[in-house]
Amino acid sequence: MDSFSVESYISAAAIGPVDRATTQTVQVKKQARVKQQLEKFSLDQTKLCELEQLQATWESISSTSNKEMVHMDAISNSNELVIDGQIQWILVETNGFELSEDKTEIRCLKAGWYILSLAVFLTPKTANATVELQVNGTSIRRDRATLANHPSSISCVRSSYLKAGAVLKVVVPSSQDVGAALTAAKIMG
Repeated sequence: MDSFSVESYISAAAIGPVDRATTQTVQVKKQARVKQQLEKFSLDQTKLCELEQLQATWESISSTSNKEMVHMDAISNSNELVIDGQIQWILVETNGFELSEDKTEIRCLKAGWYILSLAVFLTPKTANATVELQVNGTSIRRDRATLANHPSSISCVRSSYLKAGAVLKVVVPSSQDVGAALTAAKIMG
């Protein structure tokens, strides 16, 4: 062998093991980078899925918020009390309720969960007189005016599921003066 070839062989033999170690180190580093990139890709994919879910939720909320709020505001005054203790109502504003012919019943036109708020101002003739908020003739909320012949106020708030066609009615005791306000607002359904 000529001297050039022997030197090349010796250099190659001496560098060879270093190259293998270097090659293994480079391969390990490449594998680590690939693993990091795969993890980053997985995180990016997870974020993309979360963004898609967020967008779907936003679109759902947007389509719901375009719907008109179903509500009702009704009032009565002391001259509107009928003989059997049922309040006659005047609908101030509504888009989902209607009055009966005698104006003592308010019919729900759209089913759903509602917040019902009732305030009654009265001067009862007897102590512990009961005011009732009824749905379809069944009391769902009641309160008492404790003093006779003294102005009192009673308020009731309740959430309740009303079916389409459900009838709201307020029954009060015999009283000298009665005024009332009833509000209903659909919250879902």
